This record gives sequence, structure tokens and C-alpha cells, in this order.
Amino acid sequence: GNSVVALVAALVAITRGSRGCVLHRRDQTVEHDGFAARRGGDNVGCGDAFIAHCLDELWRSGGIVAAVERGKNGGALATGWTRPLPDDAYAAPDATRP
Repeated sequence: GNSVVALVAALVAITRGSRGCVLHRRDQTVEHDGFAARRGGDNVGCGDAFIAHCLDELWRSGGIVAAVERGKNGGALATGWTRPLPDDAYAAPDATRP
């Protein structure tokens, strides 16, 4: 099976904010130039969101191309947040759910 150590042992990730990112593992390098973020939020936590989504995809698929794609989308989503978590995280709990 996959182990976290095997997946990330030779992984280098460089986030460059609005200028994108570079992910390198063994003999493969993937670079993304970045794109305009949503207006109204800020960039606090975007790198954290990027790496969380990136590593999750890397664990699921093992592919760094898919990992960069998912990571950049996760980081971009975080720019729309105006609080530390997405707005739905602050919703009142549903009393009907077990």
C-alpha cells in the first residue's frame, strides 16, 4: 500500500502566491503560473489550503499533475473567505441530524 513517507519523501513544493507554484518529485516537475484570485477576501491561509488539497490529492491519486491542479483550486477558494473558515462552518448545527 501507499505510505505517506513514500509519497512525500522526495517531494518539493514551492508556493509563490499569485505567481503560482512548482511541485517537483523525483524526475517530474509541474509548474502553474497562478491566476487572479477572488476579490473581497484575503490571502491568509491560502498556502495552507493549497498544501492540504495538494497532499490529499497526492495521497488519493499519486499524481503530481492532479495534486497541483487540486491544490491551486483549494488555495484559490480560500481567497474568498472573509473569516478563518468558510461561512458554512459557522452555521448553527442541525438538531435533526444524529
